[in-house]
Order: sequence, then C-alpha cells, then structure tokens
Amino acid sequence: MHGSIFVCLILLMVELSVGGKYTVSDVQVGKDPSHSIRIVPHVKNEGDAILIRGTIYVLKPLSNENTFNVIVYRQNTKTNTEKQLIQLKGKGACDALNKNIGPIFAEVEGLAGVPNPGGCPIPVGNYTLKDWYTIDFSRVPIFSMIPKATFRLTVKMFTPDWKNELTELALRFTKS
Repeated sequence: MHGSIFVCLILLMVELSVGGKYTVSDVQVGKDPSHSIRIVPHVKNEGDAILIRGTIYVLKPLSNENTFNVIVYRQNTKTNTEKQLIQLKGKGACDALNKNIGPIFAEVEGLAGVPNPGGCPIPVGNYTLKDWYTIDFSRVPIFSMIPKATFRLTVKMFTPDWKNELTELALRFTKS
C-alpha cells in the first residue's frame, strides 16, 4: 500500500461497490509501537455513502518496493464462520493501488497534502484529510461485482523483505 491512511481505508473498502447499501461496523488499526505508519482513521455511514477522514503519520519514507497483503473474507453470520475469498499479496504497492483505485487514490492523497499525489515515494510527514470525503465507487468498475453479504477485509504492509510489518488495518462491513 502506498502508505497513506486514505489508501488503507480505500483498500479496506475494496468490497464496497455501487448498487447497494453498505454499513461499516468495525474499523481496527494495528497499535504496534514498531509500526512506521501510524493510522488514525474515521469512517462513517451516511445514507448509502461511506465517508472517510483521518491522519497518517509516516515515520519512514514509503516506496513502491514495500510489500502488501490484502485478504477479503466472507462471513457466514448463521454459523459465525468465515471463508477467505481473495488474497492480493506482492511487491509494488503503489502500482497495485494506481491500477485498481487510481482516481480515488490520487484525489484523496492530494486533499491530504501528500506530495505528488498517486506517486511514490511518500516522504516522512503527517498527512491529514480534515474534511469528510465521500467514496464514489462508481469511479472504480471493479467494485460493481460485490454480492450482498458481510465481509472482513484485512490490509497489512511490510518492508520489501517481508520481515517487518509497517502497518495493519481491518474493516468489517455489510452490503445489503
């Protein structure tokens, strides 16, 4: 992941799409003091929209060399079990974000004051999206294929050698 709270929140919402009502029920961030990306997210449901804002503290520069692991689970609310649906794992976090959510990614980073929005690297700094930003999933066609269900999405970012976790974020939501 490119390293901003906004990227993480958007990736966490990878299961949210146009054509349905979404309810975010839980957002959790990693609190490991060794994380070099510290996230303070705010997500709210407003009608059929998902809104985000928050701050990310980038303590070490982030580059396209960083690795990532995104997993989407579908919940079975009757049996209280879950099944892994998708796992995206690899190097080149910036490239992956630009390919999948490019327009939203660059716009949100620009609003938060990230130098070179949508680009890499992200320098050390504190970046804040002060005003609520409405996610427009119609701008990203991949989001239109999501069925009605409850999901859990986890996002982790690592150093290039996969040895050190840089940040962690998880989201639970329902499409109805």
